[in-house]
Amino acid sequence: MDMGQWLFCSATILKLKKQNFAYPFLRPVDYVMLCLPQYPSIVRNPMDLSTIERKLESSNPEHLDSNPDHPRYLNVDEYIADVRLMVNNCLLFNGPENPVSGMAKRLEEAFDEEIKNIPAPGEV
Repeated sequence: MDMGQWLFCSATILKLKKQNFAYPFLRPVDYVMLCLPQYPSIVRNPMDLSTIERKLESSNPEHLDSNPDHPRYLNVDEYIADVRLMVNNCLLFNGPENPVSGMAKRLEEAFDEEIKNIPAPGEV
């Protein structure tokens, strides 16, 4: 991921977080507080916008985080895959007709509109 792509991805996550239907995805699912003991057995790889944002911060090409305990994105495809994972986890756990799944689909639609303009490597 080069600097232009990193800046674009960082701006895209901020835009997604500001959507009025993004609130269920801002933080990791607190399945204990929500009384959802089955959540970790259904959703094996949880993902949320704050985790994606944290991974992006560690991926800044000008200030790469060398701590191996801080995951980062090596390329744009990994970033896109995490956003898709977050949406797919929601659909898997809640089912396609659940209102939260509808919010996930709207978030994915907004994301898809944004990433149409993602710069190619080396493009600014």
